[in-house]
Amino acid sequence: MAFYVDRFHEDDIRVTSLKDNQAVVIPRCLPTLQGTGVLEEGHHLWIAIEFPGRTGDNRIVFAREATMRNGTWRADKLTVGGADRTGETYVLAAVDVDGPTHGMLATTVIDMFPDDARTLEPGADLWRFSFHGYPTGAEPLDAVTVTRNAKDHLTCAETAAAGRSKPE
Repeated sequence: MAFYVDRFHEDDIRVTSLKDNQAVVIPRCLPTLQGTGVLEEGHHLWIAIEFPGRTGDNRIVFAREATMRNGTWRADKLTVGGADRTGETYVLAAVDVDGPTHGMLATTVIDMFPDDARTLEPGADLWRFSFHGYPTGAEPLDAVTVTRNAKDHLTCAETAAAGRSKPE
């Protein structure tokens, strides 16, 4: 997949919540990915998910921007893969994104009108662009390889909705 820095300094971005030298099995909804490090002014940290496409090519989806504070960062509620993709291997990458690329990632909307595609109720559809490689202005800095477990199929939105609907 992508090339990552193999030498680290104190302020470099590192994934610390999952260890890449172990077999890491995760649910479809990963509650939190976190780490340490700082970026230069005007840059943003995004979490990207790398995976093999259905045609054998590698794909990259930018899942969400991480929150950075005082040399630490975290990204909550990462949905990894489709419901039918258990046992698949994914790479979760911490990506340094410059200002213009961040603007593109943060504001991209897919307009389905007019379209005959089946859609769900408002807010239930999830459409994302996937890339064959990292766009200009996005540099992966650290990553961890994970495998999806076979029992947790709910997205993070579905997990949250199920939690809200439980009687007390």
